[in-house]
Amino acid sequence: MDCVVAAAAESACEHTDIQSARNLTATACHEPLRDRSDAYKDLNIILGSITGFFILLRFFSKIFIINDHIYADDWMALFTFFSGIPGTVINVVGVAANGLGRDVWTLGMEKMMRFIQYLYAMELIYFTHIGLLKTTLLLFYLRIFPIRKIRLLLIGTLVFNGMYTLAFLIAGLLQCRPMNFYWTQYTGARNGHCFNINALVWSQAAIGIVLDLWMLALPLSQLRHLKLHWKKKVGVALMFFVGTFITVISIVRLQSLIHFANSHNPTWDNFLAGKWSTIEVNVGIICSCMPSMRLVLVRCFPIVFGSTVSRSRSGSAPVVANGSYHPGQGLRITPKRSVSKEGYLQSSEAEAIVMSRSYMVEVTGSSDDTIAMNDFVNHPRPVYSSRVV
Repeated sequence: MDCVVAAAAESACEHTDIQSARNLTATACHEPLRDRSDAYKDLNIILGSITGFFILLRFFSKIFIINDHIYADDWMALFTFFSGIPGTVINVVGVAANGLGRDVWTLGMEKMMRFIQYLYAMELIYFTHIGLLKTTLLLFYLRIFPIRKIRLLLIGTLVFNGMYTLAFLIAGLLQCRPMNFYWTQYTGARNGHCFNINALVWSQAAIGIVLDLWMLALPLSQLRHLKLHWKKKVGVALMFFVGTFITVISIVRLQSLIHFANSHNPTWDNFLAGKWSTIEVNVGIICSCMPSMRLVLVRCFPIVFGSTVSRSRSGSAPVVANGSYHPGQGLRITPKRSVSKEGYLQSSEAEAIVMSRSYMVEVTGSSDDTIAMNDFVNHPRPVYSSRVV
């Protein structure tokens, strides 16, 4: 009965009074101590390490395995990862160490204040990370889609994403006046005010989800233009659908934000929000590395992940060179082809192609004649080849 009376009295108390009353209630009722802080630390360390491995593999593979250029989306992915390292450190030695995953009434007022300060910093870091992650994906799409209409849409989306990120960063910085009222309000301070913080984080998450869906629809809309067998189109679609996993995580995270700023037990109630935010950012970076990982698998395991074609016709392959798309122009290829370890196309037929310039040729389809080509015209010493392909 004493436990019920003490709990019922909490609704009429300030934050400091609630902590004292709830602590007495927990002690009187012999409630077990809850602590999930170690799980949060482990999550950040493990995911941060895995993400770092994928970034390292992305650059290592491009430089030493497939000998490809380092593009703007690669540098942006690297920048996003390095900008996330302070967030991982704050999550481990700041947020978790000061009470996340524990009941707030088991902490002292000083520790709870530090927790709110670190939570404020992580809110701003999260807004930044999400904006950088979307920029990485958009730069990748700009690199692989040459059609003018889709490129204009991608550039417009890139501009909108930048404005969206900047707007919420400014709103996050100015959500309370003075700024320190964000954490001093929990001590009963009255010399400040905050606008609806829950509305801020909910609107940021909701707009982000809509933007994710739009960014998924853009590349999928181009599948019908690809001259691929339907099975290959399904494979390409599945690669893009990996991004839906990030959207699903964002939706799950949205559910965890219900009591973000209105909780009397913020260190416990915000555990799921912190958990899903960490997963969202790290998995997003990992997903952005997937196209590079596919090229590594094709190069290292051509029998398993590569493709061969055996058909009774030859065709003209579309060429992408110097940023321009030329359908039905370029190389004439023989009916049967395979990829050698050196990255050249080989043929057992008598027909041949004599190239007067050096290109990197990548077969992108198993039942079509589509070839993606990167022109090495900027190299100071072009190599001429008469290799049979």
